[in-house]
Amino acid sequence: MVLGVGGGWLCFHAVGFVKNTLNIDDSLDVFAVHFVGGALGPVLVGIFASDALGIFSGQETITLLVIRNLDRFPEEIRSS
Repeated sequence: MVLGVGGGWLCFHAVGFVKNTLNIDDSLDVFAVHFVGGALGPVLVGIFASDALGIFSGQETITLLVIRNLDRFPEEIRSS
C-alpha cells in the first residue's frame, strides 16, 4: 500500500510538472508516469525489503513498516 500510494502521488505530481513547468505535451503522460514510477519502485522496494517476505519463509515476523535497510539506500539510488 505504501509503495502504491507513494508512487501514485509522485507520478501525479510529475505529470503536472512535465505539463505545466516544462511545457512538454505528452498526450498520454507516458514519460512522467513510467520514468518516475520506474525509478521510485526499485528504491522503495529496497527500503521496505524484508527477509520475512520471501515466498518460502513462512512469514513469521512481518512488521507493518520495515525501514531498517537504510544502509542499502545509496546502492538502490545508484542502481536505479
